[in-house]
Amino acid sequence: MANEFVNSFVNTVGTSNTVVYSPTGSIDYATVIGVTVANRTSSRIEIDLLVEDTDNSITYILKDSQIETGTSIVPIGGEQKLVLLPNQSLLARASSSASADVTVSALEITEE
Repeated sequence: MANEFVNSFVNTVGTSNTVVYSPTGSIDYATVIGVTVANRTSSRIEIDLLVEDTDNSITYILKDSQIETGTSIVPIGGEQKLVLLPNQSLLARASSSASADVTVSALEITEE
């Protein structure tokens, strides 16, 4: 079994769904071990964190979660993990344009 830690850094997430992490096609699955969403604006924002499946269905991880000015939230980390399969993606959307930075850390696993 091959394991590889990866990071994804997506700046200025705005009001449309933005892919913040998608496992590469060559892995069997990925365990998202941490997600941090930071507010980069001078006012409160709301953030949605979603998983898009292979059939384009959307499942919310967060919905309208508020982030105060100058702060961040950690919706995935500690005891909370998320498993994604190839062709699944983690998306983010904010309440105002270019208002959130998202950092994702994952362990991508390939079974040999």
